[in-house]
Amino acid sequence: MPLLRLSLADHGPLEFETNRLVCFGFSGRDRAVVDRHIKELSEEGVTPPPSVPTIYPVSSYLATTASIVQVQHPRTSGEVEYLCFVSGDGMYVGVGSDHTDRSLERVRIAWSKQACPIVVAPVVWDYRQVKEHWDHLTLRCWTRVNGGWRVYQDGTLSQLLTPEALLELYHRHFGPPGGGLLVCSGTIPLCAGAVPGDAYRIELADPVIGRKISHEYAVEVLPPPVE
Repeated sequence: MPLLRLSLADHGPLEFETNRLVCFGFSGRDRAVVDRHIKELSEEGVTPPPSVPTIYPVSSYLATTASIVQVQHPRTSGEVEYLCFVSGDGMYVGVGSDHTDRSLERVRIAWSKQACPIVVAPVVWDYRQVKEHWDHLTLRCWTRVNGGWRVYQDGTLSQLLTPEALLELYHRHFGPPGGGLLVCSGTIPLCAGAVPGDAYRIELADPVIGRKISHEYAVEVLPPPVE
């Protein structure tokens, strides 16, 4: 199984073997915000899910700490999410980007999740250190457009279902979440006027303890196929 080489803050190197990888969707706590997002996607030709939140199992090899993501066409984009790394001795949390094929999303959302990598920041925190002030943690994403960085997403974890809620949903549908499970939380709304870019900068910040995890990756569009 794919091995992620991470760093546990204040402790040092951590290897995480990803046995299963799931991406949650439409996982906001405010149902009105979720419904508004579903309506926006529907207007873009994306079929609404029959129920929410959704859970998309994807191949575990998609998780990567790479700084470059290669895609087959320009119509892809990232979205910042918190991550849960379930291990045999507890749980770690971090930040990532569920990079998605927006053209394929119009055909089937689940397939669009499989088409691009899940970019993982290489630093994680022990969940126990942040559990009591979880809702104060912030998620941010910037995109690089024409050489300059623009705010793409900006919110707090109070907007998303908690790790406990996500794991309970996983258990309900797939059984006990054993060690090696990597969970992508689902994302927060885009900022007004936000546009995708050729690079993404993601961040999970803890204003209570005073620290943050950040990662940056570029998007490389591959040459067209010869056929």
